[in-house]
Amino acid sequence: MTASRSTSRSAANHGPRAKWNIGALSVRQDEFEALPADNATVARASANLLGESNLGMIVTEGNPGSTVDNSLVGADFLYCNSRLPGGKPVEVNAWAQESDSEGETADERARAYDSPRRTTPAGAAASVIRASARVSIRGSGF
Repeated sequence: MTASRSTSRSAANHGPRAKWNIGALSVRQDEFEALPADNATVARASANLLGESNLGMIVTEGNPGSTVDNSLVGADFLYCNSRLPGGKPVEVNAWAQESDSEGETADERARAYDSPRRTTPAGAAASVIRASARVSIRGSGF
């Protein structure tokens, strides 16, 4: 009999995590009706920092649902600290992205942060979210 174990690991509960998380996918779509054959590619890398936090980056290229090409680059940071006095964990999450659509001249940037998040003993979270976004829907990639 073998025991299975979840691949999701928390540093606070299961010991150290891997330093890097890296993934990539590229898919070739055949020609379909008025759409030409095209590639859709995504890559993401993140680093586990400070025992419980993460810093990541994502890049996409391609827009298989349109004849307009699109690419996107984004970054995110999640700060977690469960070692504060009183034992109440704190999380702060921030991200930013910029999309580039062929022929689009409008600002295609977005960013947001969620700060601070304190988890109550019952597990409910209280947070305030602030966001700023001006993103074109046309040619938005994935």
